Amino acid sequence: MSHSYITIGTGNTGIYLGNEYKTYLSRDGGHTWFEILDGMHIYDIAENTGLIVFVSDEEQANEILYTWDEGLTFKKIKMNITMDITNVVYKNGKFLFHGILDSKTLGVAKEDDFTSSALKGIVVSLDIN
Repeated sequence: MSHSYITIGTGNTGIYLGNEYKTYLSRDGGHTWFEILDGMHIYDIAENTGLIVFVSDEEQANEILYTWDEGLTFKKIKMNITMDITNVVYKNGKFLFHGILDSKTLGVAKEDDFTSSALKGIVVSLDIN
C-alpha cells in the first residue's frame, strides 16, 4: 500500500451536526473517506513505516490502538495506567504520549507503563517531569 496520501480527521456526517463523533481516514488525499473508529481520537503516523497510533480524545485512556494497514485492522496495547492523553508525537523512532495523570500531575506515558511490546521495534518512551 502507498502511504503518500493518508489523511485522518474526526467529526460527524449528515445533514445536522451532532454529538456522535467518529474518526475517519482517507487513503487518496481526501477524495474518499472511511469510518475507522468510533469517537474522537488523537493520532500520529510513524514516518516511512505505515504504522499509525490512536488514543481516545474523549476520555481518559488506558489503551493505545495501532494499525499497520491504513486502518483496515487495529490492535490494542493496554497501559497499566489511565491518563488523559493530550498529544501523540512520533520522533526519532519513538512515540511519545503526553498527558495528564490527575488534575495536578503532568507526565508522559512511560516505556514500562505498557504491557506489550507489540509495536515491532517501535519504542514507546517517557520522561516524567
